[in-house]
Amino acid sequence: MPSYKQLNMATVLVDHEDIIVSKKFFGIITQLVYRPTGSKIRARQVYYGPESLTALKVIVESEPKALRSKLDTFGSQQQAIGNVMLEACVSSDGNFAALQVMQFAGYVYRATTDIRFFTEEDARLIIKALSL
Repeated sequence: MPSYKQLNMATVLVDHEDIIVSKKFFGIITQLVYRPTGSKIRARQVYYGPESLTALKVIVESEPKALRSKLDTFGSQQQAIGNVMLEACVSSDGNFAALQVMQFAGYVYRATTDIRFFTEEDARLIIKALSL
């Protein structure tokens, strides 16, 4: 599991109003906490094949009303390594998720969506559907 500092979204994430940066052990260990519930946030990088790019973009960019139907139609499988990477930060209680879709091009992963924040029911749906 990567550190949140290794993610493309790190600077935006730590500036989010509902995120607390907690330092422990003389500042050596840094963790993120979702302020409303006090739960820890873990970072994930999940890989998919190129056929998943459009579906992931649609999910990340969808309006809350359409989110459930978009997730119901998503059937892509995670891979060990792939052309498409989903960067995600999720709270341990499932009430917060931050997502960004990246695509491998020119020997690096480049963002194909803006960072999107999901809370409460929407976050729980995303986490379950994408197995985060």
